[in-house]
Amino acid sequence: MNHYIEQSTDDIEQLFAYVANDDWEYRLIQLTPGPLDSRYAAVFLPEMTISWYRYRPAIHVQESHALPAVFFTFVIDAAEAPRWFGHEFQADMALLYLPGQEQDYVIPQRLFSVGVMIQESLVQRMGWQFSGPACQRVGRDSLMELKEACQQLTRRLQQRPATESELQIAQERLAMHLDKTLAPWMKSGNGNTPGLDKPTRSCRTVRQALDLLDEWPADRNLDIGELARAIPTHRRTLYRAFRDYLGIGPYEYYLISRLHVFRRALEQAPTHHGVITRAALQAGFAHMGRFTEQYRKHFVERPNDTLRRWKLAVTG
Repeated sequence: MNHYIEQSTDDIEQLFAYVANDDWEYRLIQLTPGPLDSRYAAVFLPEMTISWYRYRPAIHVQESHALPAVFFTFVIDAAEAPRWFGHEFQADMALLYLPGQEQDYVIPQRLFSVGVMIQESLVQRMGWQFSGPACQRVGRDSLMELKEACQQLTRRLQQRPATESELQIAQERLAMHLDKTLAPWMKSGNGNTPGLDKPTRSCRTVRQALDLLDEWPADRNLDIGELARAIPTHRRTLYRAFRDYLGIGPYEYYLISRLHVFRRALEQAPTHHGVITRAALQAGFAHMGRFTEQYRKHFVERPNDTLRRWKLAVTG
């Protein structure tokens, strides 16, 4: 077995492909224009996986998993603070995903982060019992110590394969680091970040709006006033909520989300003549010239360039 892998992609549909199964559900929207330029590396230990992530654009992520595992992650560097359910995710904070928990967050531009997936069998052996909000304040020094331990192990496995006994020792040492770092989730009560157990008001408004946008007919122009009344909230409040949480307005988010609908339709359709036009109409774009320009500005390539790349990837 290869205990170290590296992957890269410019397609947001492939961003979480390494966990693509029925036990992990996610929705990804690239918020800012430009190439994805995603880099992913992973180290596989017994009952534990270290994952490194680099992203260039800002991305809105909604996800949940039902795997027999917990997932611990924190930010190493980013252009600005991420947002988790509308709360500013500060440098001394980390997330612990438990099975069944929904996560809603905004990855900022130029993010570099690390995560550790820990299988339930190891959690039980370590005697860890978690409580409190998924987001907790840990302390930057503790996080950087864990980052350094993960980096040393990653470099070692990049250079040469490891024996099973070496991997077992590495897992044991990393588990000892995690035992200290995970302490905030093992305290009684609600942990050390009061208020983070609930989404902010802006996040709640945005989530209500997104549920309505999912049902908005593709052949109808978006009416922001009607959307605000359906929530219900004031039009100005709706704009402010989108700006505060996602960094863009509701109409721009809707347009970008339809571009993603087009990409999914294109990916799933048979590759014959007229597939781009049919996928665009399915996503609600009636004017092909305008649609092509909007697509090019956001993904930095034309729709037929995307289709050509995907064909080459399949045929090799």
